[in-house]
Amino acid sequence: MPVLTKSMKMEILQKLENKSTREAQRELSKLAPEAAMPRERQRIISEDCVEIKFVADKDLAAKLDEVRALAGPKGATMSMAELFAYMAELAAQALRVKKFGKKGAAEMATQPAANAFAPAATAVTTAPELTAGRPSRYIPKTVQRLVYQRDDHQCVACGSKHNLNIDHIVPLARGGPSVARNLRLLCFNCNQRAAMRC
Repeated sequence: MPVLTKSMKMEILQKLENKSTREAQRELSKLAPEAAMPRERQRIISEDCVEIKFVADKDLAAKLDEVRALAGPKGATMSMAELFAYMAELAAQALRVKKFGKKGAAEMATQPAANAFAPAATAVTTAPELTAGRPSRYIPKTVQRLVYQRDDHQCVACGSKHNLNIDHIVPLARGGPSVARNLRLLCFNCNQRAAMRC
Protein backbone atom coordinates (compact mmCIF):
# COMPACT_ATOMS: atom_id res chain seq x y z
CA MET A 1 0.00 0.00 0.00
CA PRO A 2 1.40 3.44 -0.87
CA VAL A 3 2.33 5.95 1.86
CA LEU A 4 -0.69 8.13 2.54
CA THR A 5 -0.48 11.89 2.99
CA LYS A 6 -2.61 13.70 5.53
CA SER A 7 -5.00 14.93 2.82
CA MET A 8 -5.40 11.37 1.45
CA LYS A 9 -6.21 10.07 4.93
CA MET A 10 -8.81 12.79 5.41
CA GLU A 11 -10.40 11.90 2.05
CA ILE A 12 -10.59 8.21 3.06
CA LEU A 13 -12.14 9.10 6.43
CA GLN A 14 -14.79 11.23 4.68
CA LYS A 15 -15.68 8.25 2.43
CA LEU A 16 -16.05 6.02 5.51
CA GLU A 17 -18.14 8.48 7.50
CA ASN A 18 -21.68 7.24 8.36
CA LYS A 19 -21.02 3.78 6.90
CA SER A 20 -21.44 0.44 8.60
CA THR A 21 -18.37 -1.67 9.42
CA ARG A 22 -19.07 -3.96 6.48
CA GLU A 23 -19.46 -1.06 4.03
CA ALA A 24 -16.26 0.52 5.38
CA GLN A 25 -14.39 -2.77 4.89
CA ARG A 26 -15.60 -2.89 1.28
CA GLU A 27 -14.35 0.67 0.66
CA LEU A 28 -10.96 -0.11 2.22
CA SER A 29 -10.63 -3.34 0.21
CA LYS A 30 -11.09 -1.30 -2.99
CA LEU A 31 -8.14 0.88 -1.98
CA ALA A 32 -5.81 -2.03 -1.12
CA PRO A 33 -7.23 -5.39 -2.30
CA GLU A 34 -4.06 -7.34 -1.43
CA ALA A 35 -4.20 -6.14 2.20
CA ALA A 36 -7.85 -7.15 2.50
CA MET A 37 -7.17 -10.79 1.56
CA PRO A 38 -7.03 -13.06 4.62
CA ARG A 39 -3.95 -15.24 4.89
CA GLU A 40 -3.92 -18.99 4.51
CA ARG A 41 -3.80 -20.79 7.81
CA GLN A 42 -3.95 -24.19 9.40
CA ARG A 43 -5.19 -24.94 12.89
CA ILE A 44 -5.06 -28.30 14.64
CA ILE A 45 -8.54 -29.12 15.94
CA SER A 46 -7.97 -32.66 17.20
CA GLU A 47 -5.50 -35.50 16.84
CA ASP A 48 -7.08 -36.46 13.50
CA CYS A 49 -8.36 -33.13 12.16
CA VAL A 50 -6.80 -29.90 10.87
CA GLU A 51 -8.81 -26.84 9.90
CA ILE A 52 -7.48 -25.25 6.70
CA LYS A 53 -8.64 -21.79 5.63
CA PHE A 54 -7.80 -19.98 2.41
CA VAL A 55 -9.42 -17.68 -0.11
CA ALA A 56 -10.11 -19.06 -3.60
CA ASP A 57 -10.44 -16.83 -6.63
CA LYS A 58 -13.25 -17.27 -9.17
CA ASP A 59 -11.06 -19.41 -11.47
CA LEU A 60 -10.30 -21.90 -8.71
CA ALA A 61 -13.96 -22.00 -7.67
CA ALA A 62 -14.89 -22.75 -11.31
CA LYS A 63 -12.30 -25.56 -11.47
CA LEU A 64 -13.66 -27.05 -8.23
CA ASP A 65 -17.14 -27.02 -9.74
CA GLU A 66 -15.79 -28.70 -12.88
CA VAL A 67 -14.10 -31.46 -10.84
CA ARG A 68 -17.32 -31.97 -8.87
CA ALA A 69 -19.28 -32.27 -12.13
CA LEU A 70 -16.74 -34.66 -13.71
CA ALA A 71 -16.92 -36.90 -10.63
CA GLY A 72 -20.56 -37.61 -11.54
CA PRO A 73 -23.25 -38.43 -8.97
CA LYS A 74 -20.58 -39.07 -6.35
CA GLY A 75 -19.26 -35.51 -6.81
CA ALA A 76 -22.68 -33.92 -6.34
CA THR A 77 -22.92 -35.17 -2.75
CA MET A 78 -19.29 -34.51 -1.73
CA SER A 79 -18.52 -32.05 1.01
CA MET A 80 -15.67 -29.62 0.33
CA ALA A 81 -13.32 -31.74 2.49
CA GLU A 82 -14.29 -34.89 0.55
CA LEU A 83 -13.76 -33.05 -2.74
CA PHE A 84 -10.24 -31.97 -1.71
CA ALA A 85 -9.43 -35.50 -0.48
CA TYR A 86 -10.61 -36.90 -3.82
CA MET A 87 -8.50 -34.39 -5.78
CA ALA A 88 -5.47 -34.98 -3.53
CA GLU A 89 -5.66 -38.74 -4.15
CA LEU A 90 -5.90 -38.22 -7.93
CA ALA A 91 -2.95 -35.81 -7.84
CA ALA A 92 -0.88 -38.18 -5.66
CA GLN A 93 -1.50 -41.05 -8.10
CA ALA A 94 -0.46 -38.92 -11.08
CA LEU A 95 2.65 -37.65 -9.29
CA ARG A 96 3.65 -41.19 -8.20
CA VAL A 97 3.50 -42.27 -11.87
CA LYS A 98 5.55 -39.23 -12.89
CA LYS A 99 8.18 -39.81 -10.19
CA PHE A 100 8.39 -43.64 -10.10
CA GLY A 101 6.90 -44.73 -13.45
CA LYS A 102 3.67 -46.68 -14.00
CA LYS A 103 5.07 -49.98 -12.74
CA GLY A 104 6.57 -48.43 -9.60
CA ALA A 105 3.40 -46.52 -8.79
CA ALA A 106 1.34 -49.70 -9.23
CA GLU A 107 3.68 -51.62 -6.92
CA MET A 108 3.45 -48.89 -4.28
CA ALA A 109 -0.35 -48.93 -4.49
CA THR A 110 -0.52 -52.71 -3.95
CA GLN A 111 1.64 -52.69 -0.81
CA PRO A 112 -0.35 -52.96 2.43
CA ALA A 113 -0.35 -49.71 4.42
CA ALA A 114 1.33 -51.20 7.52
CA ASN A 115 4.16 -52.80 5.50
CA ALA A 116 4.51 -50.13 2.83
CA PHE A 117 8.19 -49.65 3.62
CA ALA A 118 9.14 -53.11 4.91
CA PRO A 119 10.37 -54.68 1.62
CA ALA A 120 12.84 -51.87 1.06
CA ALA A 121 15.62 -53.41 3.20
CA THR A 122 15.79 -56.58 1.11
CA ALA A 123 15.05 -54.77 -2.14
CA VAL A 124 18.03 -52.45 -1.69
CA THR A 125 20.46 -55.36 -2.01
CA THR A 126 18.87 -56.45 -5.31
CA ALA A 127 18.74 -52.95 -6.82
CA PRO A 128 20.41 -52.59 -10.21
CA GLU A 129 24.03 -51.55 -9.83
CA LEU A 130 25.34 -48.95 -12.23
CA THR A 131 29.06 -49.67 -11.96
CA ALA A 132 30.11 -49.95 -15.60
CA GLY A 133 32.26 -47.01 -16.68
CA ARG A 134 31.92 -43.56 -15.15
CA PRO A 135 29.24 -43.01 -12.46
CA SER A 136 26.02 -41.81 -14.02
CA ARG A 137 23.87 -38.95 -12.77
CA TYR A 138 20.80 -40.86 -14.00
CA ILE A 139 18.96 -42.68 -11.20
CA PRO A 140 16.54 -45.36 -12.47
CA LYS A 141 12.95 -45.07 -11.27
CA THR A 142 13.22 -48.45 -9.51
CA VAL A 143 16.18 -47.19 -7.47
CA GLN A 144 14.40 -43.91 -6.71
CA ARG A 145 11.40 -45.87 -5.45
CA LEU A 146 13.61 -48.06 -3.24
CA VAL A 147 15.30 -45.01 -1.71
CA TYR A 148 11.95 -43.32 -1.01
CA GLN A 149 10.56 -46.51 0.57
CA ARG A 150 13.69 -47.25 2.60
CA ASP A 151 13.88 -43.69 3.95
CA ASP A 152 10.14 -43.64 4.74
CA HIS A 153 9.43 -40.74 2.31
CA GLN A 154 11.17 -38.25 4.62
CA CYS A 155 14.50 -36.48 5.09
CA VAL A 156 16.94 -38.77 6.91
CA ALA A 157 18.50 -35.77 8.67
CA CYS A 158 15.51 -33.78 9.96
CA GLY A 159 12.42 -35.86 9.16
CA SER A 160 10.81 -33.28 6.84
CA LYS A 161 8.52 -34.62 4.11
CA HIS A 162 8.68 -31.46 1.96
CA ASN A 163 10.92 -30.60 -1.00
CA LEU A 164 12.81 -33.91 -0.90
CA ASN A 165 15.92 -34.57 -2.99
CA ILE A 166 17.80 -37.80 -3.62
CA ASP A 167 21.36 -37.12 -2.47
CA HIS A 168 24.56 -39.06 -3.18
CA ILE A 169 26.31 -39.96 0.10
CA VAL A 170 29.65 -40.25 -1.73
CA PRO A 171 29.31 -37.38 -4.24
CA LEU A 172 29.15 -38.15 -7.93
CA ALA A 173 32.23 -35.96 -8.47
CA ARG A 174 34.20 -38.29 -6.17
CA GLY A 175 33.06 -41.41 -8.00
CA GLY A 176 29.96 -42.17 -5.94
CA PRO A 177 27.63 -44.47 -7.90
CA SER A 178 23.91 -43.89 -8.37
CA VAL A 179 22.90 -47.04 -6.49
CA ALA A 180 20.52 -47.34 -3.56
CA ARG A 181 23.22 -47.92 -0.92
CA ASN A 182 24.92 -44.63 -1.92
CA LEU A 183 21.68 -42.60 -2.03
CA ARG A 184 19.56 -41.02 0.68
CA LEU A 185 16.61 -38.67 0.95
CA LEU A 186 17.35 -35.14 2.16
CA CYS A 187 15.13 -32.09 2.19
CA PHE A 188 16.41 -29.12 0.18
CA ASN A 189 17.90 -27.35 3.24
CA CYS A 190 19.71 -30.44 4.59
CA ASN A 191 20.96 -31.22 1.05
CA GLN A 192 22.41 -27.69 0.79
CA ARG A 193 24.10 -28.03 4.21
CA ALA A 194 25.53 -31.44 3.21
CA ALA A 195 26.89 -29.94 -0.03
CA MET A 196 28.63 -27.15 1.91
CA ARG A 197 30.32 -29.70 4.20
CA CYS A 198 31.81 -31.61 1.23
